[in-house]
Amino acid sequence: MKSTSPVIGFLLMTLPLTSFAQNVGIGNTNPLEKLDVNGDLLIRGQDIYVSHDATANTNNDYISYDDAVPTTLGGGGIFHFHADDTRASTWQSPSASISARGAYFAGRVGIGTDNPLSLAHISSGTANDAVVRIEADTDDNNEDDNPRVELYQDAGSVGAMIGYYDGAHLSGNVFRIGTRYTNVDDWSTFTINTQTKHIGIGTNNPDQRLDINGGGIQLNGEFGIGFVGAIPYDGNVSGDRAKIYYDGDFIGTYYDFLVFEKTDANNADPDGGIVFTMKGSDNIRTSALTIRGNARVGLQTISNPAYALELPNSTAVGTGRARANAWATYSDGRLKDARKTIPYGLQTVLQLNPLIYQHHHSTTDKDGTIKIEEQSALDIGFIAQELKPLIPEAVHSPENEAQDLWAVDYTRLIPVLTKAIQEQQTTIKHLEQKCNHIQAQYQQLQEKLEQAPSN
Repeated sequence: MKSTSPVIGFLLMTLPLTSFAQNVGIGNTNPLEKLDVNGDLLIRGQDIYVSHDATANTNNDYISYDDAVPTTLGGGGIFHFHADDTRASTWQSPSASISARGAYFAGRVGIGTDNPLSLAHISSGTANDAVVRIEADTDDNNEDDNPRVELYQDAGSVGAMIGYYDGAHLSGNVFRIGTRYTNVDDWSTFTINTQTKHIGIGTNNPDQRLDINGGGIQLNGEFGIGFVGAIPYDGNVSGDRAKIYYDGDFIGTYYDFLVFEKTDANNADPDGGIVFTMKGSDNIRTSALTIRGNARVGLQTISNPAYALELPNSTAVGTGRARANAWATYSDGRLKDARKTIPYGLQTVLQLNPLIYQHHHSTTDKDGTIKIEEQSALDIGFIAQELKPLIPEAVHSPENEAQDLWAVDYTRLIPVLTKAIQEQQTTIKHLEQKCNHIQAQYQQLQEKLEQAPSN
């Protein structure tokens, strides 16, 4: 340590000093401490220490200025603050509790290190020693006194804010990460409600464990989304919403489902629904499967199905046709009472007009209007409008011809054809019996002629 005797001697000779009870005052007549300076104080030296030093002191606290190589960042430290160090007759280097190295030309501050590698460098070799704590509203009476860290660039027009903000919202107990762009702050970027533990992205008032507003989730690679736990927000429907969740008891024990749920405030006939779409490199989105709010399902271009399951009007194999090993329909006798023989039969069949024709495709525009296309294919069948007066049970009549097509349920013709065959078979049997009778009479006449005497 450099000697300070010349400095003290100079002060004693040139400055008006006042001594009172072994206290020295400079610029005042009532010194309260060993040295009481009223005014600015300039201390020059390469090594300056402030300490309650004693040779045998084992709990020596000191502030030091130790600038052995002031022009080199890796040289002596600028300021050192240290506590509880043994002097042992000579000043020791700080143990890196708090050190600022090169602060006057590099602006670096180190806590727990005497060689800070960045503007602020915190280092610790023991647990909980590298914790930064920012505390505000310590008296718990001013919720606008919120701690936060602000980061800005581009002359302050772009930045990010981390901390607590807006004491009027949930008493200020909401942790947020906000962003600034073109000098406009948005504190809804990321929110954690410390009371409910709900997390919000794009909203400052999340009502779910994770509430995302204004965007979606993009997952790349082999990542996915897992669902487990209670059904989210399973209360009364109050508006148009959608959710995906896991229900381990959807319709009873051991009936667990992954549920896609679309809710609608209009409970009479819910609009909207769920749609699965496909999109190629042409940037054209096409529907693959549509489930409307009334639980009807449309495939491909059918976005407003009139039936529980509806396919497009197209003769193409991959569009308007389906294939299966069998198609079974409900026909349990317990479901059918008031049974009667159908009124249709052979006479009805004789009135049918089977045709061969070009069947045109059709689509529906955004207003739901049917558009007949030029594309067609050769087909055989009946005309629904012609079949309606004969067998109305086999024909579907649309409520609005502008938005729906007539249709024929060809399976409904099977009972009619069966009845016609039965009637025809009855006629055939009657004719067979009549023919047999005539043939028997002929045989008898033939025998009589053979037995008659010849003339």
